[in-house]
Amino acid sequence: MDETVKIKKRVAIYMRCVSKVPGKEFAYEYQKRYYENMIGQKADWELKDFYIDEGLSGTLQHRPDFDRMIEDCKEGEIDLIVTRNVSRFSRNLKDCIDCIRKLKAMDPSVGVLFEAENFYSLDDKTDMLLTTILPDLINDEIHTKSGIMGDSFETRYKRGIFLSENGGA
Repeated sequence: MDETVKIKKRVAIYMRCVSKVPGKEFAYEYQKRYYENMIGQKADWELKDFYIDEGLSGTLQHRPDFDRMIEDCKEGEIDLIVTRNVSRFSRNLKDCIDCIRKLKAMDPSVGVLFEAENFYSLDDKTDMLLTTILPDLINDEIHTKSGIMGDSFETRYKRGIFLSENGGA
């Protein structure tokens, strides 16, 4: 009889929501349920916590839940971070790579799983991916977001909705 105890991976879910918009609460709850179900289907995973920064930029500065998550990693409380895609984690390439490398260097190492890109930071080929593929992924995401924003501004302009100097309509 095998008496080996299986240790579960403690999984953190990181979500960054660009803005607090009325009616978006459903999307947040949907994402939370999605991740709860995902983790529930993996016998060797357990949910540590959700880390959610709302209404904050894509850079790593001034993101309190991101900082709390990194502190929990340093304390050895997290084995894996799951996030929807690279741009939710960081839009700044240098910050993203530096953070992934710091997490990998921890003892024990903390992996990051980027779902949309199917990229796991602790794979053997990580360093190659970080310097070749990741920059392209981030740039593609930035261009996609820029196009969406441009379309949004054009639609508002056609409807006679202009942005004020302070950024509001």
